[in-house]
Amino acid sequence: MKTNGQALQTSSHLQIIANTSLFKGLTVDMLTAVLNQAQQHTFSSQRFIFHQYDKAETTYVILKGQVCLSQTTLLGKQVIINMLGAGDDMAILSVFEKAIYPLTAEAVTDCLLLGWSSQTMQMLM
Repeated sequence: MKTNGQALQTSSHLQIIANTSLFKGLTVDMLTAVLNQAQQHTFSSQRFIFHQYDKAETTYVILKGQVCLSQTTLLGKQVIINMLGAGDDMAILSVFEKAIYPLTAEAVTDCLLLGWSSQTMQMLM
């Protein structure tokens, strides 16, 4: 589910994105501009956020919850690559045209994420 980014301006959201590897070092004004462009996404436990080999369309920051990143090998085995939580960013490669997600992201718990489309990320850069 998505909601308009304008409703997301809270100090806790600013603090979370300010500490991500993606947005670290930006001024408060810049962070506010970034936050204004975000869409809020909610995912229930065991729901997929994106799948390996899908077109990479959104960059995310996790506000609440835990996400499992996994990859399916050529032999069909699923390998857990990483577990992410609040304050982590993922799918940064979506800023590149024609990029694909190299991993699958699944909500382990109920999750609240901020997301920026590829076009929005390119504009912000």
